[in-house]
Amino acid sequence: MKTNTHELFNTINHEHIGRELKEILVAECEDGRWFVENNWGDVDFEQIDGISNPHISPYINPKFFNNEDDVMAYAISIIRTVIPNFELDRDEQ
Repeated sequence: MKTNTHELFNTINHEHIGRELKEILVAECEDGRWFVENNWGDVDFEQIDGISNPHISPYINPKFFNNEDDVMAYAISIIRTVIPNFELDRDEQ
């Protein structure tokens, strides 16, 4: 059973980042924390330390960040493990 992290962490906003079929989610919580989620269950991201994998049981809480800049830097580093030349272009989002 997939863990509902939006409910568990009271998310108020999220953004999908990636390219083509490689994508992760950056979520903002009501309490000001941020985290990164492997929302599509992509095996390429399952072993990355600190990422939320809601499709894996038992569920392990993700690493939380205190601001958007830090969580986005972490998310970009994750995407670059499979797309080395990835650059975030928010105009395309």
